Amino acid sequence: MENFINKNGSFNHGKWLREARAGSINEAPMDKDFMEEWERNCKALLNHLKHESKNRKYDRTQSAEIYDFIGIIEDAINVPAEMAEIVGMQENRSDISSTYESKLNEGFSTWIVKFDDSTVSGIEYDPSKSFNVKARNTIEAIKKAVKQAGGSGKDWMAVDVKSLNKK
Repeated sequence: MENFINKNGSFNHGKWLREARAGSINEAPMDKDFMEEWERNCKALLNHLKHESKNRKYDRTQSAEIYDFIGIIEDAINVPAEMAEIVGMQENRSDISSTYESKLNEGFSTWIVKFDDSTVSGIEYDPSKSFNVKARNTIEAIKKAVKQAGGSGKDWMAVDVKSLNKK
């Protein structure tokens, strides 16, 4: 990449593009996951900048800078797709990771949770019912059991647990 830097220290995009089109640059292919994440992040930043551009608290100079940023991000959002046209696209990477993810489940245990007779946020907890949940620790097991019982949010902190056993 050093041969694409001008005397003033800036990147010479024209020279790089000419050599890329001529096929003399051997770049790694564009990663599809990276490209999708890049586009998602650029869209989020654009939404934020557009929202800020409507805010009246900025002076003219700051507003102009925000509009300049919007233009820069609108141009930058397409960079990975344009690179993919030049250097190609690496695919099937997510297929490989999903194969391994489905086999990785260590750390989870099955827990049997029973609650004491109580009412929290309008939900009645019956001590005769037990809830089987898969969780990494006791707190997560209680939270999941509360959700199964119909509770929500931070109800798990107020519920009285009768028993909590690992299967």
